[in-house]
Amino acid sequence: MTLGECIRRADALRPNALAEEEKAAWVLDLERELGEVFLPRYCGCPRAYEAKHWPEDRAAALLGSGAYEEMYVHLVLARCALVDQEWDAYNAHTALARQLESEFKKDWERTHPRRSRPQVRL
Repeated sequence: MTLGECIRRADALRPNALAEEEKAAWVLDLERELGEVFLPRYCGCPRAYEAKHWPEDRAAALLGSGAYEEMYVHLVLARCALVDQEWDAYNAHTALARQLESEFKKDWERTHPRRSRPQVRL
């Protein structure tokens, strides 16, 4: 899934008047957290993610593309519901987004060994 596809899917499910840049920022915040904080702990993480400055390229594939791509859609839907002060929808979409994010992380942990920590000499 790309950033543009994510925004289009979320807008189709929940029409809104929010700026596309705002929705893109929400998705890219999650991408930064995954790419700069979570993935570098594991072997097999492309080194480019460690220091990448995430451009708002609507055609770039998101890290959780495939089985976990709905986490991005639910994240956007949750934030839209938050703006509209629809608390039940916000809570439901946030829970789904976090569950998928957790499953993505667990799957990555199962399939990629942790990087070894450098030995510190005293």
